[in-house]
Amino acid sequence: MKRESFPDGYTIVYFNNNDIKQTFPDQKVVYYFAEAKTTQSTFPDGLQVFKFANNQIEKHYPDGTKEIM
Repeated sequence: MKRESFPDGYTIVYFNNNDIKQTFPDQKVVYYFAEAKTTQSTFPDGLQVFKFANNQIEKHYPDGTKEIM
């Protein structure tokens, strides 16, 4: 695992399985699952957005509802 931290609060972690986790100063977290080629973005308000290798996008809202695009 390798971690890089920057003065503005941005951090990026490279995992041994090739996953990558980015944390932004506004607390948004973007996690890339290398094996599945899927990106999960988690926003400070609890919204989670998944983008899959086939370009499908799913939004998971804090209230439990889901939207598939």
